Amino acid sequence: MTLFVFVNVWLLLSIIGQILGISYNLPTFCANATWNQTALTFATSALVGTYPLGIFIDTNNTIYVADRSDNRIVIWLKGSTTPARNISGGLNGPYPLFVTDNDDVYVDNSYANYRIDKWAWNTTNSVPAMYVCSQCYGIFVDINNMLYCSMYAYHQVIYKSLTQNLNVWTTVAGVSNTAGSTSTTLNNPCAIFVDNNLNLYVADYANSRIQKFASGQLNGTTISTGAIALYHPTGVILDGGGYVFIVDNGNHRLIGSGPNGFRCIAACSGYGSSSSQLYYPQSMSFDSYGNIFVTDQYNNRIQKFLLLTNSCNETTTTTTTVATVTLMNNNQLGSLTTTAPGISSTTVGSLTNHYETECLSTHLTTFASGFIVLPAPINWSYVFANADFMKNKTVYLTMIFTSIIYIILMIFARFKDKKDFEKLGVTPLADNNKSDHYYYQILVFTGQRTNAGTDSKVYFVLSGENDQTQIRLFSDPHRKIFQRGEGSSASWFLKYVIVRDLQTLDKFYFISQQWFAVEKDDGRIERTLPVASEAEKQDFSYVLSKKGYHSVSDGHLWFSIFSRPPSNRFTRVQRCTCCFVLFFTSMLINIMYYDLSNEADASSETHSGALSIGPFYIAPQQIGIGIMVELFTLIPSLLIVQFFRRIRPRQQVSRLREALYMMKPSRKTSSEDIPAIKKKKSSITFPWWCLFIAYGLSMIIIVISIFFIIVRGIEFGDVKTQQWLTSVLTGFFSSVIFTQPIKIICLAIFFICFCRNSKDDKETSEYINDDDEFNISSDEEYLHSLEYHSLFSSQSRKSINRLNENEIAFARNQRLKEIQMWALIREFLIYFIFATLVFLINYSNREQNSFFQVNHLRAYLLNQRQTTVDYTKINTIDEYWYWLENSFVSNIRAQQWYNGDIPQYLNGFLNDKSSRLIGWATIRQLRVKSESCSDQRVILICEDSYSFSNEETELFQPGWTNQTIEDEIYSSSVIKAFNYTTSDELDTYSYIGEFGTYRGGGYVYEFRGRLSDMKTNLSKLHQLDWIDEKTRAVFIQLTLYNPNVQLLIAVTLLAEFLPTGGVYTTARFEPINFYTFTSILQLVCTILYIFFIIYFIIIEIRLLFELRLKYFYQFWSIIQLGIIGCSLGSIGVYFWRFQETNRISQLFEQTNGYIYINLQLAVYVNDILTFLLGYCCFFSTIKCFQLLRFNQQISLFAETLKYCAKALISFSIMFAVVFMSFLCLFYLLFVSKLSSCSSLLQTAQMLFKMTLIKCNASEITGADAFLGPICFILFIFLVVFVCLSMFLSIINDSFRHAKENQKENQVMLSFMLKKFLRWTGLKKLNQSEIQEERDCRMRSQYFDPIENFPDRMDQLLEALNRIYIDQKIELSRLEKAGL
Repeated sequence: MTLFVFVNVWLLLSIIGQILGISYNLPTFCANATWNQTALTFATSALVGTYPLGIFIDTNNTIYVADRSDNRIVIWLKGSTTPARNISGGLNGPYPLFVTDNDDVYVDNSYANYRIDKWAWNTTNSVPAMYVCSQCYGIFVDINNMLYCSMYAYHQVIYKSLTQNLNVWTTVAGVSNTAGSTSTTLNNPCAIFVDNNLNLYVADYANSRIQKFASGQLNGTTISTGAIALYHPTGVILDGGGYVFIVDNGNHRLIGSGPNGFRCIAACSGYGSSSSQLYYPQSMSFDSYGNIFVTDQYNNRIQKFLLLTNSCNETTTTTTTVATVTLMNNNQLGSLTTTAPGISSTTVGSLTNHYETECLSTHLTTFASGFIVLPAPINWSYVFANADFMKNKTVYLTMIFTSIIYIILMIFARFKDKKDFEKLGVTPLADNNKSDHYYYQILVFTGQRTNAGTDSKVYFVLSGENDQTQIRLFSDPHRKIFQRGEGSSASWFLKYVIVRDLQTLDKFYFISQQWFAVEKDDGRIERTLPVASEAEKQDFSYVLSKKGYHSVSDGHLWFSIFSRPPSNRFTRVQRCTCCFVLFFTSMLINIMYYDLSNEADASSETHSGALSIGPFYIAPQQIGIGIMVELFTLIPSLLIVQFFRRIRPRQQVSRLREALYMMKPSRKTSSEDIPAIKKKKSSITFPWWCLFIAYGLSMIIIVISIFFIIVRGIEFGDVKTQQWLTSVLTGFFSSVIFTQPIKIICLAIFFICFCRNSKDDKETSEYINDDDEFNISSDEEYLHSLEYHSLFSSQSRKSINRLNENEIAFARNQRLKEIQMWALIREFLIYFIFATLVFLINYSNREQNSFFQVNHLRAYLLNQRQTTVDYTKINTIDEYWYWLENSFVSNIRAQQWYNGDIPQYLNGFLNDKSSRLIGWATIRQLRVKSESCSDQRVILICEDSYSFSNEETELFQPGWTNQTIEDEIYSSSVIKAFNYTTSDELDTYSYIGEFGTYRGGGYVYEFRGRLSDMKTNLSKLHQLDWIDEKTRAVFIQLTLYNPNVQLLIAVTLLAEFLPTGGVYTTARFEPINFYTFTSILQLVCTILYIFFIIYFIIIEIRLLFELRLKYFYQFWSIIQLGIIGCSLGSIGVYFWRFQETNRISQLFEQTNGYIYINLQLAVYVNDILTFLLGYCCFFSTIKCFQLLRFNQQISLFAETLKYCAKALISFSIMFAVVFMSFLCLFYLLFVSKLSSCSSLLQTAQMLFKMTLIKCNASEITGADAFLGPICFILFIFLVVFVCLSMFLSIINDSFRHAKENQKENQVMLSFMLKKFLRWTGLKKLNQSEIQEERDCRMRSQYFDPIENFPDRMDQLLEALNRIYIDQKIELSRLEKAGL
């Protein structure tokens, strides 16, 4: 207990003591702090490029430097001298940067892109965090998640909230585009710093001053530097004491303040390139040891000034101790401080480098450093300022729901504990006799199988070597005695029986491990059980069934809430409390070390002191974190569990002794007549009142854990809390469901195999205590009342009517029918609910407005109402250009209303004023390369059909030339239209057209800008022959959104240009609704649907193991596999669509829709999902036939298909040969004469129509007056008359065969109907039906078929012959005896 309290108090104090969780370092310096004037060169231009400007060091000493020349951010992890990784991609001249406490990196990217980008932790892609009008020379994120930017050219400092997605910023200092030197104006502001009181410090570059703006004030005050004159300061930071440190750029030095005012602290000898000089330094940053890192801009390097002295005690001493300490991981000890009074501190010497630290000490006492990893500090001011529920819904709701679950489980556990009390106790049998003087205790174990208990009367006979008992009855008028396993039918399972001789205390085991049931196993309800030998008691299966269940039910803390042994005094309520103590403690420790563990994982690979085992790296921090997490999680929970287990019950009364006394009060229950038993050494226990202490400690731990989980969750923010919660729940469920059970079972098997001991029976010891000869259940109340019930039966023992074989067979038949009936009802209800869920999910995902939206867009964009510009009737290139210039381009911009009014608030909408264009439309063409003609007598150069191999991918100048035309000036859009763009750059995919499959790349023109500019560019492209003889496909792709019906429509207009001439146009409109759940009902249906699929998978796996290969021969098994396969596929594709939806939503949110968003992949994913859901609905509907299999017509239909299956397979082969022959014939004869025969697929479609007599014979006759009619008549005769007649004959013959051999399946239906009528009371049995049922039983007992008569006669004659021979032998014996 002392250790437990110490651990929790230490944890509490360590958490409360951590404050100000900021990402940058705020070291505290004394008045006489000094830095080594000879700096170390941390990085040169080889690593940071030329003219480095921005630097940032976080609290973990991870260094970030902006490499402006190479457009990247270089990162050194935790003091390492080797860069760990780079951040690049999309950066252009990065300058200032800032890293938050959750490792999000904010970088100024406004030099050309006018925005600040954010790289989340451990990601490779950035997202815009803020759009600005000018380059930021300083950025900062304060404790309220406000992002600041000092716009150098606009002479102002602005900020925006990072918790809002809107790009709305506010001016906090200066006046926009107004340079000045007043208290409200700035002139070229550079670096900025915001302290914890939200005071803003600005390096006012052109005014050569540092301005301080109090929180919420636009009127600043100038920081006085005394005799130190500043010239063009570019950097400003604060230390832990609030003192200001300045990068004096124009004077090439570093300035710092303290209790004695400002002074030069480094590079005080003017500019230069030596190690003690700087040349236009730009920015500076502290590490956690107080060392200064500064970007030496014109020397192209990063300089490091080491902290030499930081002594706050003015007492001097004469002793100096020098020690050189070699540190792992290149971490410096920094300023080491002792607590000895009157002695100055230990400091870092001048010989310190990246590999060794020189420690200077003025005393001879010992000092050391350890690697205990403490939790990250808590920023209490931020927590209290951001404790709003709406900002932190995840952590609040998690704690609320977890607490509710705890309360519900406690109520459930208390209810089950009361039920467990009823299951225990000692029951004197009602048919005991007062004259009995020898006592036995009988323990019957039914196990925990489903329906293992019973309500039936159970009789037994106990036989010994010399005698046996009468038929005795297990009965108790006050409670059910066979209720340990749930069950209400006559069937029950007997695990084993223990008979204990209370005189000698010997135990006899009778092992059964079988069902007493007419419908299970061998169908027997009577068994003879011999006494188990030692070998049987040590049988592996028997011991495993006992130890395995007991280990899981008692050893697994979470499972034991639902299945703990009833006799165990460690109650379910106590177990539930221990579970949640463990759960909340583990959540607390996990969230406290969440960031540290992630950092340890990220840095272990680059850690110079990490242990390397192949591809794996283990850092000392990881080991320390792991040890502490395990200690703080395991120790409290283990102590609480053991505390609860060792608390003695309040009352200790032996129910066995009490029962014996009530049966025979004159009997002395002392242990005088009982052989002495050696007592085992008792374990340490606690008095009953310690139970309140245990519950109190548990509640304290839970409350403290919840409080600090909420605090840390507020610090994390909602998004990061969700990530943490996902990792916690994943680990929790994997541990509870997989890891712990497997570990417990494996340990049980190990002990069974190698440490097997028949006397070590924990399950039996809970009921029988060998230390107390009559004490078996010391924590239950006796359930019998002595006033109203006699323990002894005065009635004589009656004989029991035992069932014969015929009666058992009849009972078995009735029971099997009942089981089958309930199985059918359960199957019908389950499938009815499942089918309802399938239909609800499928039809609720269909958008009723999609058809009308597509129909409108088809008529609007294709312009089918005007014949001159009808897209569907385009046949030439000129007609395509005419439609493009006079119809399409005008329709994609909102123009004036019918009355001439200008459309307001419709920027980006089509001219129909209802559909908004997402981004812009694109037109993309694919071209082929010119090749030499095979026959060059007519023409030398030919252009073949399109294929991936002959696609043109070269870059051209306008007009498809390779020469630059200097006289003409073209827009960038026109020039780009002649440059090939890959599919990766366009975010497009391959597309299947009518005449080929086309890649996703091509030559692209974007419909951007004003309508007049687009028309001018189209005219220029037309003049330059952008579409010519080498063009094979032209795609127009655009994405539309109708906010009225919340539908996205992906539009693809494809024009295919064949080498034979002509243009073939197709159009595809794909409506997509990305709203996953439109109602709570749909969400609930989806969750239930997933559970049903899991249930079906389990059922089918069990059937597969039972039937093996025969499983695949059953038709309904294939249907069920189809349902499961389509369902699993739809779930997987759904998550795929959900991921794609998030990607598109984030892209739309970041750009407000002003970017081209291609929905081609989303359309493909949506098509796959629709396909899978459709087939799932199809298979589910077919499955309904199985539920109606007892209907005569349905069963006849199924039997017909079964009989004709083989014949139909043979017929299909013959029909396929005939059909393929006609397919080849018609295709070869009419390929150039009929459009319906232009391809093999279309020819097959035409032949199927001819089979159904749905064809136009005049077309075939017109194609060829001689061969057409002959082929037509031949096909009709062979296929329609011959083949179809054969098909109908096979069906008719199978139908007749099935009807003749149809089985009577009405018995089960009538049985169910009879049961239903009896249950509802609609029909009661009359005397004739009762007599008929009795006659049926009598016939089953005495009636034999006539075929058995010869056998019965043989048995009779044999019996008579045996009697005759026996009498002859007896007479001869009597004669010999003379009688």
